[in-house]
Amino acid sequence: MKLTLVRGIPGSGKSTYARGLGIPDHYEADMWFAERGGFDPAKLNEAHAWCFEKAKEAMDSGRSVVVSNTFIRRWEMQRYIAYAESLGIPVEEIVMTGDYGSIHNVPEYTVERMRQNFEN
Repeated sequence: MKLTLVRGIPGSGKSTYARGLGIPDHYEADMWFAERGGFDPAKLNEAHAWCFEKAKEAMDSGRSVVVSNTFIRRWEMQRYIAYAESLGIPVEEIVMTGDYGSIHNVPEYTVERMRQNFEN
């Protein structure tokens, strides 16, 4: 059992890579938006709270989980890492660097800003 965090800018291949891992407990904030009609920046905190709660449920049940979000700043992963470590669950971090174009219609200026702010 482990927690895998897949991170990178929009269009870097996060979702495709995460799905390819074959882990049933795969969550990302975009899933929350997809179920509710599309992206709404005013609801970003709700989407990320849902994602974290789903990951916690999986870890609490002893299942491996993969979370694929941008995680532009390292602190954005911290609550996942801390929770996994509190349960003795190993954490793997995967940084995606592909350039496949955003499927979520993220404006290019936003992607560029995220690229500039990405913390390795």
